[in-house]
Amino acid sequence: GLGWPGRLALMSRAAGTPVVAYNLGVHGQTLKQIAARGADECQARLGSASGGVILLGTGANDLALVGNVPRTPRRRVLAEFTGLLEALSDIATLLVIGPFPICEERMPYLSSESGLSFMFRNADIEAVTADYQDIALERDVPFLDLYPALSEDPRYLPALERGDGLHGDGEAYQSVADMIFGWTEWQRALSA
Repeated sequence: GLGWPGRLALMSRAAGTPVVAYNLGVHGQTLKQIAARGADECQARLGSASGGVILLGTGANDLALVGNVPRTPRRRVLAEFTGLLEALSDIATLLVIGPFPICEERMPYLSSESGLSFMFRNADIEAVTADYQDIALERDVPFLDLYPALSEDPRYLPALERGDGLHGDGEAYQSVADMIFGWTEWQRALSA
């Protein structure tokens, strides 16, 4: 039940930073759905408190193919991402992490919620990560590209195979948390 956000919060607390963490992720949501609620939910939790940090973890839900049709057209994905960055960066310090690799051998992913079959491809994730990084850097928002490191991580890939191909087990989430915890920008945000 910790995912990577809970593990990251525990690690930060253990290192002496009194973190109060809210995981606002909702399984299967697209950037449009996140943007519809993200700023309001962050504002409600952070209020006018100084020192707040928003860590936006971009998933791959928009990139899925349903049949042979992208769930969200690429141009709209980038526009939604841009708008979300602009809205969230007005609330608190914003840090962004890119989407994670998936296990293609486990695709397509059958959603128990929608009953739809989603095809995810690592090539699409890599390509959009580069675009996300460019957009973030243009807005002076720190961006962490975890894709290369996770693609070679000895804990992450087997954990994906044990999971559903999109979500791993605790080992996968610990790998992600470890990488974010070691990120200079995360450490800088915590000490601000």
